Amino acid sequence: IPGNIDNYDILYTSGSTESINTVFNAFKDPFTLFIYIDYDHKATLQCIKKYAHRSYVIPASNIFSDNEDFEVYEKEIKKLQTEFKLNKVVLSIITVNNETGDIIPDAWIDYMFESLKTIFDRNKIFIHLDHTQGMMKLQNYEIDTYKVDMISFSAHKFGGFKGFGGLIYNKRCAEILQKNPLIVGGGQQNGMRSGTENPLFVLSLDNLIQERIMYADNHQNECVNLKDIILNEIKNIADEHNIKLYINRNLRLKQSPHILNISLLGIEGESVLSALMYDCISTTSACNSDSLQSSHVLEALKIDKKVANCALRFSIDEMFIDENMIKEFFQNNFKQAIKHLARMRIRDLK
Repeated sequence: IPGNIDNYDILYTSGSTESINTVFNAFKDPFTLFIYIDYDHKATLQCIKKYAHRSYVIPASNIFSDNEDFEVYEKEIKKLQTEFKLNKVVLSIITVNNETGDIIPDAWIDYMFESLKTIFDRNKIFIHLDHTQGMMKLQNYEIDTYKVDMISFSAHKFGGFKGFGGLIYNKRCAEILQKNPLIVGGGQQNGMRSGTENPLFVLSLDNLIQERIMYADNHQNECVNLKDIILNEIKNIADEHNIKLYINRNLRLKQSPHILNISLLGIEGESVLSALMYDCISTTSACNSDSLQSSHVLEALKIDKKVANCALRFSIDEMFIDENMIKEFFQNNFKQAIKHLARMRIRDLK
């Protein structure tokens, strides 16, 4: 986090899902408006259902589009404010979409913040970032310490222990977090989360962050290179079997180097997963990979259902894979699976 971090502290949690729940639970009251994007992580969407008395959704397809105009939002938000006497607003934004890798620009967050100041007092505006897929991965992502109040993250997303993470929070949020803790008991962590802390996990997180900062340039460049290799291997296989390839994303936004979402038209994603047993591939986000439901993210992006049903999501991290592993996997396992499924598709068409 560039800039002045003296006003920030950290609340250790079991990961982003708990951190997000902590934020929504702390700020829930009939006079708070929660604003979110329709392709946020399910943790946010479920928290909206559970905690929010009043909420307002922004379509992902509108972000930085020609149709985006805050005057439309302003009219509707002002109506909610007047009708329900709203006195606080929490803008909760996913910085990197967990399924497509779309990066929500820091400029858009600035745009929303400045726009909300025309409706609410500055001290009544709180910005929360779900930074799960961006923490220690986005080299040039600027987080404005004047505007951003809370940041949720999971340690395992950048090489740490599973089941551990945190909520970085501005000290102006401390009283609210203390007043409405998600977990009560012995009052640890300044009363914000009861339960004995894990010193080993905290120490490992500190060491991991230092290492990641040291090798940030290498990490990002290597992920870009590996993503290009994966995409090239998929293109070759698609061309060989005359299969149309789609890259599922918001075309107006930049992409994270560590997530790739593609569709091979006519080859259902679930069928590919049945033929392969690899943790680096799923049809939706990794933490929702057991679900057979269609992706709410691809629906929000208005991607054709036939294309969405064929979606495959790849997670990329140079700490766990390299170029040789990728080529061996795609030229053997993945290629054979697609070859088999392509033959079945042709047979079914006959």
